[in-house]
Parts: sequence; structure tokens; C-alpha cells
Amino acid sequence: MSAASAPLTVRRFAPGETAALRTIRREALAIEPAAFGSSLVEEWDMAEEQVEAWIDDNLIIGAFAGREAVAMAGLRRLRRHKVRHRAELWGVYVRRAWRGTGTADRLMEVLLELCDRDIRQVELNVVEGHSAALAFYRRHGFRESGRIPNATVTEGGYADEIVMTRWLD
Repeated sequence: MSAASAPLTVRRFAPGETAALRTIRREALAIEPAAFGSSLVEEWDMAEEQVEAWIDDNLIIGAFAGREAVAMAGLRRLRRHKVRHRAELWGVYVRRAWRGTGTADRLMEVLLELCDRDIRQVELNVVEGHSAALAFYRRHGFRESGRIPNATVTEGGYADEIVMTRWLD
């Protein structure tokens, strides 16, 4: 199904959709390995029960063309009492054929609409040099709030991560 002709539904991954989540997540880690803190090797053999737990414990949404996930994003709420107003955005990925179609914008809008109302701050990390990701997050109201030096191991050594936050009104 082509990006131009397919109707798109953005919604939460449902219990039982582990195969769809696993497929899009593996693709993300294979195609954009430098963009994620995890690796394909680490997640390849993840048990179905672990993927189900991910779906249960996080707000994970997908953009679906029919039954096929073409994009994903996750939000993990911090659990401790003093930081429960914060959540971490992770795993944002859009298939190449769907980039530039507004899919990422819809994903972000729906994710923020679906998050718990008492979440006041969303945080994320972007590996330095990912200018498209930085521009996307800035466009959605995220601002740089810090930097973690040498945060990620890359093929070329180490890369800093830029910490970004957005306060939700």
C-alpha cells in the first residue's frame, strides 16, 4: 500500500498486536541504528511476553495503513511519586515511504492527546547530528534542556545526546 493512497489510522497498539509492534521496531533498529539507545541484537530474541508487557506498561501508538504499522512512538511514565508528572518519549520511527506525509506529526499529536492528563512534562533524548529529528521536536514545542556527553556508543566512537523537554499545558 503506497503512502499516497492509503488511509491512515493512528491509535494505540492493542494487546495481541505484538507481531506488528515487533516488525516495526525491528525495522527501526535495523534501518536507523544510530537513532536509538537499543540495538537490533538486544531486541531480536525478545519474548512475546516481554513485548506484551511493553504494550501494557507504556503508551505505544502506531500509524496503521490497514493492519500494517508504518510508524510508531512510545511514552513511558516515570513511576516514583515525585516524578510521576514526567514521561519519556522513546522509539519514534516512521517508515521512509511515509516520511514527509505528515505521519510523524499525526503520531505526535495523538500521542500527546492520549497521555494521562496528570503528565505535565515529556522528555526525550536525540543523538547529536540528527538534525531532522531535532527540527521535528522543536516544531512540536520541545526545547533543549541539556546534553549528555558520550551518551551513546556509535560505529565512530561516542556521541552526545541532546535532552529535550516540553511542558504540557
